[in-house]
Amino acid sequence: MDHRVVIAEREVSGLVVARVGRVEATTAATLPWVVLDGAGRAIKPASEFLRELLACGNTPASCRSYAFDLLRWFRFLAAVDIEWSRAKRADVRDFVLWLRTCHNPARDRRRPDAPAPGSLNARTGKPYLRVGLCLGNHQPRRVGAGGVLRPPSADWAGSSGLSCATAVP
Repeated sequence: MDHRVVIAEREVSGLVVARVGRVEATTAATLPWVVLDGAGRAIKPASEFLRELLACGNTPASCRSYAFDLLRWFRFLAAVDIEWSRAKRADVRDFVLWLRTCHNPARDRRRPDAPAPGSLNARTGKPYLRVGLCLGNHQPRRVGAGGVLRPPSADWAGSSGLSCATAVP
C-alpha cells in the first residue's frame, strides 16, 4: 500500500441518511428476503449477495439480518452520492464511522425502569447498550455484518462481483 496516497476525508458525524427502501419477506426458497430501493425495486447486488449467503449455509434469519445491514449500506451510499459499483475502502471506513456516531432514535424510547445505558447486566455481566448508537446490538468496538463490511477477496464469486465475504465491489 502506498502511504503517500491521501484518502479524502468525509465528515459523516452530521450526515443525514434518508430512510428510503425496505426489506421484505418473499415466498421464494432461494431468496427469503429482498432489499428494495425507494421505488420498490429489488436491489440486484443485494439479492445476489443474499442468495449466495443462503447457499453458503446461512439461515433465512441470518439473511434477514444481512438484508437490513445491506439496506443501511445502500442508504448510506445514496446519502454520500456513491454508486455501489464505485464504493471503495474509504467509503466502508466512512460507513463504519457514521454507524459509530449517528443517533439511533429507537434508543430514545426507553422504559422508565430500564437499566442505565452502559451499565452491566447482573445476570450476564455484559454491558447494556450506550445511548444513541446505530450499531444494532453491537458495541462501538464491533460493527455488525462483518461479512458485509470486509474488503473484497481475490476470489469474488457471482456475476455481481459479490461473495459471501463482501458486499463491496
